[in-house]
Amino acid sequence: MYLSPDEIHQNRLDTLHAIEAASQAWIDATGKLSELILRAGRQMLDESERHLSQLAQPGASLPLSIGSLDAWRSDSAELVRDSFAIIAQAHQTTLQIARKQVGIFDLALKRGMAHAIQHADAETGSAISHVRTALEQAETCLNELTDSATRGVGAMEEQVRQIAEALASTADEAPPAAPAPRRTRKPRAQ
Repeated sequence: MYLSPDEIHQNRLDTLHAIEAASQAWIDATGKLSELILRAGRQMLDESERHLSQLAQPGASLPLSIGSLDAWRSDSAELVRDSFAIIAQAHQTTLQIARKQVGIFDLALKRGMAHAIQHADAETGSAISHVRTALEQAETCLNELTDSATRGVGAMEEQVRQIAEALASTADEAPPAAPAPRRTRKPRAQ
């Protein structure tokens, strides 16, 4: 069965809505990243103002303490973690939209192929049936790739979170002990 004019119109509207949704996801992500960078800039300006006011006092020395470096490192780690979370969310939204749009496109193709099979001779119908099978396999493969990409984004977010936590750890924590040096055997002389 061919698609009716209303179904074609609806497919076009769905495509436009998918493009709009993908664009909106990235516009939102850009806005969130801008807010994040603006917040970090304000924090840096406040910190700089505090340091300058300390330096302006008589007898003041450079006020870079380990504590302020730890705070800076912690803030930087949080900024990186939040940035990756925003980008990952936009990426996952884009993947979901793409998957849905491909499903709509595939449905239209399958309907056209079903109609063509009904009105074709046996050989042509068999060829179209093979193309339809290949299309279904490609759709399955795309869904698996999309799932894998979504899992990859989740794994990346977890790694970034772990790195950010490691960077944010304070200097008070002892670094992990270095492994003991390995002893090598000297070959025996014969």
